[in-house]
Amino acid sequence: MGILQRLPRFSKCLCCLSLRSGIICLAVCQLTIGLLNISKILHHYSSKLSDVMGINKIQFFDDYDDRNVDEEHIKYFYIHLFHDTLVIVFALTLLYGALGRNAIAIKIYIITDFLMTIVDTINFVVPLTKFLTTATTPDPNPADQKTILIDVVLLLIDLTLTAYFLLCCNSYVQKLEYEARQRQTGSTVDYEPMRENDEQYNLHVI
Repeated sequence: MGILQRLPRFSKCLCCLSLRSGIICLAVCQLTIGLLNISKILHHYSSKLSDVMGINKIQFFDDYDDRNVDEEHIKYFYIHLFHDTLVIVFALTLLYGALGRNAIAIKIYIITDFLMTIVDTINFVVPLTKFLTTATTPDPNPADQKTILIDVVLLLIDLTLTAYFLLCCNSYVQKLEYEARQRQTGSTVDYEPMRENDEQYNLHVI
Protein backbone atom coordinates (compact mmCIF):
# COMPACT_ATOMS: atom_id res chain seq x y z
CA MET A 1 0.00 0.00 0.00
CA GLY A 2 1.04 3.59 -0.60
CA ILE A 3 1.69 6.12 2.12
CA LEU A 4 -1.67 7.83 1.64
CA GLN A 5 -3.47 4.53 2.09
CA ARG A 6 -1.77 3.92 5.43
CA LEU A 7 -2.88 7.22 6.97
CA PRO A 8 -5.77 7.42 9.45
CA ARG A 9 -9.14 8.05 7.86
CA PHE A 10 -12.23 9.97 8.85
CA SER A 11 -15.80 9.10 7.99
CA LYS A 12 -16.98 12.70 8.61
CA CYS A 13 -15.48 16.15 8.46
CA LEU A 14 -15.82 18.24 11.63
CA CYS A 15 -17.96 15.43 13.05
CA CYS A 16 -21.11 16.54 11.22
CA LEU A 17 -20.35 17.16 7.54
CA SER A 18 -19.76 14.61 4.84
CA LEU A 19 -16.17 14.47 3.60
CA ARG A 20 -17.14 16.04 0.27
CA SER A 21 -19.08 18.89 1.90
CA GLY A 22 -16.29 19.55 4.38
CA ILE A 23 -13.67 19.67 1.62
CA ILE A 24 -15.81 22.07 -0.43
CA CYS A 25 -16.16 24.33 2.62
CA LEU A 26 -12.41 24.15 3.19
CA ALA A 27 -11.67 25.09 -0.44
CA VAL A 28 -14.12 28.01 -0.35
CA CYS A 29 -12.64 29.28 2.94
CA GLN A 30 -9.07 29.07 1.62
CA LEU A 31 -10.09 30.77 -1.62
CA THR A 32 -11.78 33.58 0.32
CA ILE A 33 -8.81 34.03 2.64
CA GLY A 34 -6.38 34.12 -0.29
CA LEU A 35 -8.42 36.74 -2.13
CA LEU A 36 -8.83 38.85 1.01
CA ASN A 37 -5.11 38.70 1.74
CA ILE A 38 -4.19 39.76 -1.79
CA SER A 39 -6.74 42.56 -1.62
CA LYS A 40 -5.23 43.66 1.69
CA ILE A 41 -1.71 43.60 0.28
CA LEU A 42 -2.65 45.56 -2.82
CA HIS A 43 -4.57 48.07 -0.73
CA HIS A 44 -1.62 48.50 1.61
CA TYR A 45 0.73 49.13 -1.28
CA SER A 46 -1.79 50.90 -3.53
CA SER A 47 -0.03 54.26 -3.31
CA LYS A 48 3.41 52.70 -3.50
CA LEU A 49 3.07 50.04 -6.21
CA SER A 50 5.29 51.97 -8.59
CA ASP A 51 8.03 51.87 -5.96
CA VAL A 52 7.47 48.21 -5.15
CA MET A 53 7.60 47.26 -8.82
CA GLY A 54 10.82 49.22 -9.19
CA ILE A 55 9.38 51.79 -11.63
CA ASN A 56 10.36 54.84 -9.61
CA LYS A 57 12.70 55.56 -6.75
CA ILE A 58 10.59 57.99 -4.76
CA GLN A 59 9.87 58.04 -1.08
CA PHE A 60 8.34 54.73 0.07
CA PHE A 61 6.95 55.91 3.39
CA ASP A 62 6.42 59.45 4.53
CA ASP A 63 8.78 59.10 7.47
CA TYR A 64 11.72 57.72 5.47
CA ASP A 65 14.90 59.72 5.60
CA ASP A 66 16.14 58.66 2.19
CA ARG A 67 14.42 58.57 -1.21
CA ASN A 68 15.08 54.91 -1.95
CA VAL A 69 12.64 52.04 -1.82
CA ASP A 70 13.01 49.79 1.22
CA GLU A 71 14.23 46.46 -0.16
CA GLU A 72 12.87 44.55 2.82
CA HIS A 73 9.33 45.77 2.16
CA ILE A 74 9.67 44.91 -1.52
CA LYS A 75 10.77 41.40 -0.57
CA TYR A 76 7.87 40.91 1.83
CA PHE A 77 5.44 42.24 -0.77
CA TYR A 78 6.51 39.63 -3.31
CA ILE A 79 6.68 36.83 -0.72
CA HIS A 80 3.14 37.47 0.57
CA LEU A 81 1.78 37.97 -2.93
CA PHE A 82 3.35 34.70 -4.12
CA HIS A 83 2.17 32.78 -1.05
CA ASP A 84 -1.43 33.99 -1.30
CA THR A 85 -1.48 33.30 -5.04
CA LEU A 86 -0.45 29.70 -4.30
CA VAL A 87 -3.20 29.46 -1.68
CA ILE A 88 -5.76 30.52 -4.29
CA VAL A 89 -4.43 28.07 -6.89
CA PHE A 90 -4.45 25.19 -4.39
CA ALA A 91 -7.95 26.12 -3.21
CA LEU A 92 -9.24 26.11 -6.79
CA THR A 93 -7.57 22.74 -7.38
CA LEU A 94 -9.23 21.30 -4.27
CA LEU A 95 -12.60 22.81 -5.19
CA TYR A 96 -12.36 21.35 -8.68
CA GLY A 97 -11.46 17.94 -7.24
CA ALA A 98 -14.30 17.96 -4.71
CA LEU A 99 -17.00 19.21 -7.07
CA GLY A 100 -15.91 16.90 -9.88
CA ARG A 101 -15.06 13.96 -7.60
CA ASN A 102 -11.57 14.00 -9.10
CA ALA A 103 -9.16 12.06 -6.88
CA ILE A 104 -6.08 13.17 -8.84
CA ALA A 105 -6.80 16.87 -8.30
CA ILE A 106 -7.30 16.31 -4.57
CA LYS A 107 -4.06 14.31 -4.41
CA ILE A 108 -2.23 17.22 -6.04
CA TYR A 109 -3.67 19.50 -3.37
CA ILE A 110 -2.64 17.10 -0.59
CA ILE A 111 0.96 16.89 -1.82
CA THR A 112 1.40 20.62 -2.41
CA ASP A 113 -0.27 21.61 0.84
CA PHE A 114 1.85 19.07 2.70
CA LEU A 115 4.97 20.69 1.28
CA MET A 116 3.73 24.11 2.39
CA THR A 117 3.07 22.65 5.82
CA ILE A 118 6.70 21.58 6.02
CA VAL A 119 7.73 25.15 5.24
CA ASP A 120 5.34 26.43 7.92
CA THR A 121 6.84 23.94 10.38
CA ILE A 122 10.31 25.27 9.63
CA ASN A 123 9.00 28.80 10.13
CA PHE A 124 7.51 27.66 13.43
CA VAL A 125 10.98 26.89 14.75
CA VAL A 126 12.01 30.55 14.37
CA PRO A 127 9.47 32.15 16.77
CA LEU A 128 9.77 29.18 19.12
CA THR A 129 13.53 29.66 19.32
CA LYS A 130 13.04 33.39 19.91
CA PHE A 131 10.54 32.69 22.65
CA LEU A 132 12.83 30.24 24.43
CA THR A 133 15.76 32.64 24.05
CA THR A 134 13.91 35.65 25.44
CA ALA A 135 12.43 33.57 28.26
CA THR A 136 15.90 32.68 29.53
CA THR A 137 17.34 36.18 29.36
CA PRO A 138 18.02 37.96 32.70
CA ASP A 139 15.65 40.83 31.89
CA PRO A 140 13.10 39.62 29.29
CA ASN A 141 10.80 42.10 27.57
CA PRO A 142 7.19 41.16 28.47
CA ALA A 143 5.81 42.75 25.29
CA ASP A 144 8.19 40.80 23.06
CA GLN A 145 7.47 37.58 24.92
CA LYS A 146 3.73 38.08 24.53
CA THR A 147 4.05 38.74 20.79
CA ILE A 148 6.26 35.72 20.21
CA LEU A 149 4.02 33.49 22.36
CA ILE A 150 0.98 34.52 20.30
CA ASP A 151 2.87 33.69 17.09
CA VAL A 152 3.81 30.27 18.46
CA VAL A 153 0.23 29.47 19.53
CA LEU A 154 -1.20 30.59 16.17
CA LEU A 155 1.31 28.49 14.27
CA LEU A 156 0.49 25.44 16.39
CA ILE A 157 -3.22 25.90 15.71
CA ASP A 158 -2.55 26.35 12.00
CA LEU A 159 -0.41 23.21 11.80
CA THR A 160 -3.00 21.17 13.72
CA LEU A 161 -5.87 22.28 11.48
CA THR A 162 -3.80 21.74 8.35
CA ALA A 163 -2.96 18.18 9.37
CA TYR A 164 -6.61 17.45 10.20
CA PHE A 165 -7.98 18.74 6.90
CA LEU A 166 -5.27 16.95 4.92
CA LEU A 167 -6.41 13.71 6.54
CA CYS A 168 -10.00 14.57 5.61
CA CYS A 169 -8.93 15.16 2.01
CA ASN A 170 -7.04 11.89 1.94
CA SER A 171 -10.03 10.06 3.42
CA TYR A 172 -12.19 11.34 0.59
CA VAL A 173 -9.56 10.33 -1.99
CA GLN A 174 -9.50 6.80 -0.63
CA LYS A 175 -13.31 6.69 -0.79
CA LEU A 176 -13.32 7.88 -4.42
CA GLU A 177 -10.68 5.33 -5.44
CA TYR A 178 -12.57 2.54 -3.67
CA GLU A 179 -15.78 3.49 -5.46
CA ALA A 180 -13.93 3.56 -8.79
CA ARG A 181 -12.63 0.02 -8.19
CA GLN A 182 -16.13 -1.11 -7.26
CA ARG A 183 -17.52 0.27 -10.51
CA GLN A 184 -14.84 -1.57 -12.49
CA THR A 185 -15.67 -4.88 -10.82
CA GLY A 186 -19.41 -4.29 -10.89
CA SER A 187 -19.67 -4.63 -7.12
CA THR A 188 -22.45 -2.87 -5.23
CA VAL A 189 -20.85 -3.02 -1.78
CA ASP A 190 -20.88 0.42 -0.16
CA TYR A 191 -17.60 1.99 0.96
CA GLU A 192 -16.69 1.65 4.62
CA PRO A 193 -13.53 3.28 6.01
CA MET A 194 -12.71 0.04 7.87
CA ARG A 195 -13.89 -3.47 7.05
CA GLU A 196 -13.05 -6.73 8.74
CA ASN A 197 -10.80 -9.24 6.99
CA ASP A 198 -9.67 -6.63 4.47
CA GLU A 199 -6.07 -5.61 5.07
CA GLN A 200 -6.29 -2.70 2.70
CA TYR A 201 -9.12 -1.12 4.71
CA ASN A 202 -8.36 -2.49 8.14
CA LEU A 203 -6.89 0.83 9.20
CA HIS A 204 -7.17 3.24 12.06
CA VAL A 205 -10.36 5.22 11.45
CA ILE A 206 -11.69 8.17 13.41
